[in-house]
Amino acid sequence: MNHDDDRQIGAETTDTPAPAQEDSHEGTRSARRGWFRSKRVMYPALYLTVAALIIGLMYVQTHREYAGVKPSATAPVSTTVSSNTWGWPVPSTLSGMSIERGYYDRTASGVTNATLAKELVYFDNGYTGSTGYDFGVANSSKPFPVVAAAGGTVTDVHDSPLMGETVAVSDGNGYSTIYQSLGAVKVKVGEHVAQGQVLGTSGSNVEEQSLGNHLFFEVQKDGAYVNPATVLPKTQV
Repeated sequence: MNHDDDRQIGAETTDTPAPAQEDSHEGTRSARRGWFRSKRVMYPALYLTVAALIIGLMYVQTHREYAGVKPSATAPVSTTVSSNTWGWPVPSTLSGMSIERGYYDRTASGVTNATLAKELVYFDNGYTGSTGYDFGVANSSKPFPVVAAAGGTVTDVHDSPLMGETVAVSDGNGYSTIYQSLGAVKVKVGEHVAQGQVLGTSGSNVEEQSLGNHLFFEVQKDGAYVNPATVLPKTQV
């Protein structure tokens, strides 16, 4: 046997484990390909989820800024009612008046998915929870009087592109009442109003077109939205 034969035998002996090593590399490559494929599937879903959350927050922020009072980003607000006298934002003499949409509150007692669904507002291909009460008279397009739920000073009067004519009243004790979707306004900024005084009349707005003629009423405590039920009398509408 010559040296060439020795080299060939050595080469054959050395090359023998190669297939196993290639299998190992191939397994690693397959695992990596699977990992990258899973990441390619996961990342778009994650991005879409984050984007939806951001858009939702932007929408709620925009809606609140139109109310004329900036929202608060603080901890849960104490809803201890001020010493001011409270009443409903519509006259007690109106017949057929009802709350067409309530306040979206996941923490409310006895709340269910079915009841929460009724408090959602659909606008611009998306849903957001209602931050107040929608008052209206069934099957009626006739404007009705809107009155101050609490006395105080008028702090804002403006025409919102989304919510229509808007009036905000501060009671001087941290509470603000906001009246939107008005057809006419009878007060001006700086004016002091008494509880029950007429602020204007009901109307319509772009965001809640499906409700037609109605009043959208909100309550804020120290700049944060609270459920109107925490301050309004228990009976009337």
